Amino acid sequence: RNILTDFAFNGFNYSSSQFKANLNFNGNADITSNPASPLPLNGFIKILVSSGAINLNELTFQGPLGPMTIKLDTINISAINCHLEFANGSVNIQRFDLTGDDLAGSVSGNIRIAQFLPSSAINLTININPDSTVLNSYRDLIRPLVRNDSITLYLRGSLGKPDLRLSPGE
Repeated sequence: RNILTDFAFNGFNYSSSQFKANLNFNGNADITSNPASPLPLNGFIKILVSSGAINLNELTFQGPLGPMTIKLDTINISAINCHLEFANGSVNIQRFDLTGDDLAGSVSGNIRIAQFLPSSAINLTININPDSTVLNSYRDLIRPLVRNDSITLYLRGSLGKPDLRLSPGE
């Protein structure tokens, strides 16, 4: 029931119709498993991505004048430092910092896990450095969105139907 491990993956590939990633990462975990759930009962996972590339087909979010869709080029990742805590059916982001010239920012919040995984509730705040080069084509569009040297997006909804917005909403 208890898992204590160190791990490393080089050339890890993931691909779906919306998202592709190729990453090198390592980390450690100390978790207590839950036989009734695919996710840990409690514990933590720490992950350090040392390099990688991510491709998104497009990103759509609710803007001030309605839905906005942007197409991003390949995002080269310099580093991601991530610390996830598992407790009481939630995945809590203790730390998620992304660094690099293409994209820099942070993520905070949690995901409340449901029995049917796509129904799991998302409550994340995403802060993006507006000087990230992946946003170069959208400078005029994003300039009004910058507050305190950051573009803040709010990801709510569920894993099955995420809702990305410029305001926290309900």
